[in-house]
Amino acid sequence: MHSASDSQKDNQKDNKKDNGLFSSDDALPVFDRRHLSRELELEFDDSSLLLDVYGQYLIQLTDMQTDLCGNNPLLLSRKEIAHYSHRLKSSSHAVGAMQLADCLKRLENAALQDQPELESLLGTARLLLTQTHNSVETEISRLLEGKQ
Repeated sequence: MHSASDSQKDNQKDNKKDNGLFSSDDALPVFDRRHLSRELELEFDDSSLLLDVYGQYLIQLTDMQTDLCGNNPLLLSRKEIAHYSHRLKSSSHAVGAMQLADCLKRLENAALQDQPELESLLGTARLLLTQTHNSVETEISRLLEGKQ
């Protein structure tokens, strides 16, 4: 699943970030549609499982958009921001939403450690939530077309 070389690559990516932003030469994908299939070692005919997982993930994304973006995020406590970020971070990584997972990890840490980049990370998270939502919807449509 996650090899030692993958961990080294992850660490290299962490070291190449500048002020919470990705370096342009080593950006993570917004959504890697093959990630979940690789992680679960799925065959091509397992689109039903992917549709279920992506459907549940879309619900989580929508909830996060409502909780974090629908409210004025600056009125939320740092503890609430950390909670919302933590809740979606692992799911995002699992389905292949790598930029969002990374952003949520940094947002959670910034909220817990009272870091000054919290406000800019909130803006990045809002943008990535929308981009990821659109990408997952596109993948669901692609999978549904393949079932017909």
